[in-house]
Amino acid sequence: FLYLASTNYYEKDSFRANYHQESFNANLGFTWIVTPATRATVEIEHIKNDQYGSRVRGIPYLATGWATDLSFNAAEATDFQTLDTTVYNLQVDHTFASWFRVNAYARYFQSDADQQYHEPNTFNVTTGIWPREFRIQLRAMEEYSWAINGVADLDFLGAKHKILAGAEYSYANRVFTTKTIPQA
Repeated sequence: FLYLASTNYYEKDSFRANYHQESFNANLGFTWIVTPATRATVEIEHIKNDQYGSRVRGIPYLATGWATDLSFNAAEATDFQTLDTTVYNLQVDHTFASWFRVNAYARYFQSDADQQYHEPNTFNVTTGIWPREFRIQLRAMEEYSWAINGVADLDFLGAKHKILAGAEYSYANRVFTTKTIPQA
């Protein structure tokens, strides 16, 4: 057996007001060498990413210069974007002969991206008001796919050739829901 396990976590802030990010990633993989010609690999990965105050949309610029300092952020510290994803992979490789091998995989993916944030509209130069609206959004995604490939390494007509033939299938179900609350 061969194996891999890894995790990482980090946090960061920005020079922009209200911004903060936390990210966590975990990965676990096993490869089973069934025979010298066959191996099977299973991988699981989980990704969690939380960002607060992250809808940075720029700083208004007036004829007299910037309307505010460069740390300006139209987002509130409570605004957020989150990503929560899990991916499962299975891969099988088999060598039939020195010149022919087959690989196949199956993959399942599930992810939710939740967002609640203030979105600025057009800055009013006359009043100095930058109206915003509040958006609540959810993107739910579920996908699966598989593929099988045959690879042949051949010598003919005085040249070396690599021939690949295969088939694949994928399915994706993506749902997006949103609600907008106008503000002055």
